[in-house]
Amino acid sequence: MASQAIHDEEVPKVVLGFGKALQQAAEKCDMSKAPLPSSCYSWPGKPELDIEEYVLQLHRHCGYGQDIFVLALVYITRAVELNPGNVGVSRDTVHRLALAATLVAAKYHDNKIHSNEVYAKAGSVEVEELDILEAGLFEHLGWKLQVDDTIFNRIRQLLIASAC
Repeated sequence: MASQAIHDEEVPKVVLGFGKALQQAAEKCDMSKAPLPSSCYSWPGKPELDIEEYVLQLHRHCGYGQDIFVLALVYITRAVELNPGNVGVSRDTVHRLALAATLVAAKYHDNKIHSNEVYAKAGSVEVEELDILEAGLFEHLGWKLQVDDTIFNRIRQLLIASAC
């Protein structure tokens, strides 16, 4: 769980809600009986940070705006729906899915993006790993990155509500 110091910062509710939504999705999957197959999103070993802290690390070090986290949740949801049984949110995959989805969202949405070296360092992975995650997510999304305004606004409101 994210520490109290994290909540003392000026962190947008959308960012906090993104972390909480991913935490809940991972817990729900971990309680189910069916394990997910290993994928490029599987974290080797145990991540140092819980997903809420990891999301805050991405927010701080990558300079992502709130819209990136909204798009990232849409992309994760879409990848899971388009690839049932192959892509899922679990304790083993949630960090790398968050990293890949925020990177793809930033490259699609932002005019100013960093090199993959910056994103890899923020996500605690090697650049080569990040390249694989990025390419994998593009494939799992069928290269469809457009998000309808109605869906975007609905997800944004859900993230704000889940932060409370």
